[in-house]
Amino acid sequence: MIEIYRPSLRAAGAIAVLLAWLGSLAWLGVRQLGRTEASTLSAEATLRLAPGAVWFGLYAGSTQVGNASISLDTLSPGYQVNESVVLMTRNGENLVRGTRATETWLGATLNLERLHSRYSREGRRADWAINVFGDTVTAHFTSGSRRAQGQSHFDDPPTAASAIPYRLALGGGLAEGRTRTVTLIDGWPIAGGSTVLTVGRDSVIRFADSSREDHNPEHLI
Repeated sequence: MIEIYRPSLRAAGAIAVLLAWLGSLAWLGVRQLGRTEASTLSAEATLRLAPGAVWFGLYAGSTQVGNASISLDTLSPGYQVNESVVLMTRNGENLVRGTRATETWLGATLNLERLHSRYSREGRRADWAINVFGDTVTAHFTSGSRRAQGQSHFDDPPTAASAIPYRLALGGGLAEGRTRTVTLIDGWPIAGGSTVLTVGRDSVIRFADSSREDHNPEHLI
């Protein structure tokens, strides 16, 4: 005699919950497989990137010769990365102050939209301004009375060098041995080209002076 199993109401509820859970996992898997890098970066950046700034002291031996900083600001939409370096060097008996600053504007997917880089020393100043439209980069150079401009086309939209760490971390590209080729654009001097990035083994970088604090609370040495 064959008996047909008829689950109790409690067992039927448990089976329904289990089936719903399996269905949700399958739906999430299909959604993740169909997700593009751009959508992944946009979603992860929105959740994980927050405004912040880091300051560094630049030393030659035990003498501080300058400072540097990098900051991240959130826009609506997108992000702005500001980098600056101030360095004091000798010119005979005098000290000369040199400053380099780069401002990079990124879109919601960490794509490069525009970049402004400037350098000044002894009253001389030079500026680079870059605008990106798809795979086309337009650059303008100004230094005193000199003016220049140009345009370049790339096979793929270029990526700002300052955005690469964020793109790799948020896009899951930090796995050991992973290699990718990207078109990079850096600040001063302006440089762009195809670059191969390879992720090596985990490592820890130690800075000998990073445990001391300067009198200025905004600067870490």
